[in-house]
Order: sequence, then structure tokens, then C-alpha cells
Amino acid sequence: MKRFVYGLIAASVIGLLCVGAYRVDNDDGVVIGGNLSLASGTAINEFSTDDTFAGDSDDAVPSEQAVKAYVDSKCGTGTLQFVFDGGGSAITTGAKGWTRLGYGVTLTGWEFTCQPSGSIVVDLWGDVLGNFPPDNGDAMPGEGKEPTITTAVSASDADIADWSDVTWAAGTYVRANVDSAATCTYAVLTVFFAKD
Repeated sequence: MKRFVYGLIAASVIGLLCVGAYRVDNDDGVVIGGNLSLASGTAINEFSTDDTFAGDSDDAVPSEQAVKAYVDSKCGTGTLQFVFDGGGSAITTGAKGWTRLGYGVTLTGWEFTCQPSGSIVVDLWGDVLGNFPPDNGDAMPGEGKEPTITTAVSASDADIADWSDVTWAAGTYVRANVDSAATCTYAVLTVFFAKD
């Protein structure tokens, strides 16, 4: 049998002040018909699941899921950028540099630009510190799927689901290797990712 208690709360020993009707229900728990207030500050009138925070309210407390979704939407993506500079001459082949990932990522696409117009193919290798430096055995895209510019100044791919792997764990060292290049003297590869 459900037990209902109705009343008006004025104050409690800990300074909690709820204005309005409340009820204790075995199925619903405590239901407050008014605002929930402490001794000072704003009165809370909602526990919100709005993960965009569009309400911009001082009177709503967001749920854990709403906070996580909001933070993920603002901080959950990023880029890795690799710069290839031939110093005024054509870019040469070989491993050019690396970076360490501070968190796990899932790659989502890439954009590649170069000057002047030319062709360049870059492979991405990733491995842990114990196997440093990464090499061709750690190639990410898979044969024929490397970021590539062909007789142009730019190229991109927003769908890399066909890569042999699109995830790197935290602590992975990512190395860029120029497989081939012609004419380009300066190029920038930007790889897009979502944080895991």
C-alpha cells in the first residue's frame, strides 16, 4: 500500500528550506512541489537532462549524463597535425616526426594541403613506448588508403571506416612517414579524431 505524506516544509536542522508541498511515495520517492533551497543562494526547481545547456538556468541542476554529453560535445574531438617542410626544396621521403597521445582516440578523417601543387603520400604509424620507434609494421591506414594528394594542393577524406584500424590507445606514439612526394615543398596533414 502506498503511503503519502503531504505537508509544507519550512526548515530543517541542516538549514534546508523547501517551499511548497511535498510527498513521500514508495514508488516515486520524495516529490517536492516547489523549489528546493538552502540557507542562501538560488532556489533549485529542476533536475535537468538538457545536454546542450540551452536553458542557461541558475535554477536547474544538470544530471550526470547531461554534463558528460555537454563536455564530450565541447572537448571530445581534436586534431593531430603533421608539418612537412622541404626548406624550399621538394619534400623527401622517410619518417619525419612523431607525437605522443595523452588519451585514446578514434580517427574520423583527414585533410591534407601542400604548396605548390604536387603529389604526396603519407603513412601513419603508431606503437607504444616499449616498441619505439613505430615503423611500417605499425601502419594505420592499410595499403592504398594513406592520406594522399595527387597533382593538387589539397585532398581530404571524412570517412576512413575502410582503414585497417582507426583507434590508438593512450600513450601511443604516432609517427608520420612520407612514402612518396613530388613537387610539394611544404605540406600539412591534419588528422581528425574523437577522444575515447
